[in-house]
Amino acid sequence: MCPAPALPKNMNIDNLTEISLSELSAIFRPYVVVKLFTAPALRTLVLKDLWIDISSVTVALNDIVSSAAQVASKLVFLEVSVRCPTQHLNEHGKFREDVPDNWTDLMTYILCNAPLLSNVYLKNCVPELSNIVNAINQRSQFE
Repeated sequence: MCPAPALPKNMNIDNLTEISLSELSAIFRPYVVVKLFTAPALRTLVLKDLWIDISSVTVALNDIVSSAAQVASKLVFLEVSVRCPTQHLNEHGKFREDVPDNWTDLMTYILCNAPLLSNVYLKNCVPELSNIVNAINQRSQFE
């Protein structure tokens, strides 16, 4: 789907193996994006220019952790680029220091809990995520 203004909350993802979305708006419903990360058969997930309110991700992250939802156990390829409301960005286009970086927490949780993940591209990610991404991508070179 491209572009995808929003996804329905009740979308059935059980048999989803691959999805590529562009300009997905998750500003008011970040839990829909989180749901994609728990699709049991998903192998490829591409989210380009995902519009999300970074500060609203807390609820979605708490939901995935508290429900012990399994991160997509078959996920092999992940590409994500995020756009967010400008009030979260500084003059250089990076996240402001005072904005809770729940997106980093969510992505760290996903990256550390997807056992087959071997190819990751995160646009403009913070150093903490860069280290994890590099480790995953380097690991895949030796398998």
